[in-house]
Amino acid sequence: MTYQKTSLERLLDKTIFAFANTWLISWKSISIALLSLLIGFYIGGNVTSFYLYKIGQRSTVVLIMIIFNEVIVNLVRRVNVKRIKLFMLALDNIRIGAIYAVILEAFKLGS
Repeated sequence: MTYQKTSLERLLDKTIFAFANTWLISWKSISIALLSLLIGFYIGGNVTSFYLYKIGQRSTVVLIMIIFNEVIVNLVRRVNVKRIKLFMLALDNIRIGAIYAVILEAFKLGS
């Protein structure tokens, strides 16, 4: 009699495989990803606060941040070279950190 995997077993295998691959990634990649995420959060928080103080219009600052993020998304999507994969990971995490800082700033301002 042949053994047949159920849907639950296939789902568990995929989940275990995904978590196992997470720990097999080099420490260099993990540390660069985490540092770039934190740097993006720091830059995003400071840029929004600075330009909000300088310009005074919240919508202009948010528009600038959205344009910046869209440029990065298009850059990451178009360039798919394995040699600069780590740089693209860092650039994408900086973008995610900046977006998180903008969202957190919006919650702090109450809008």
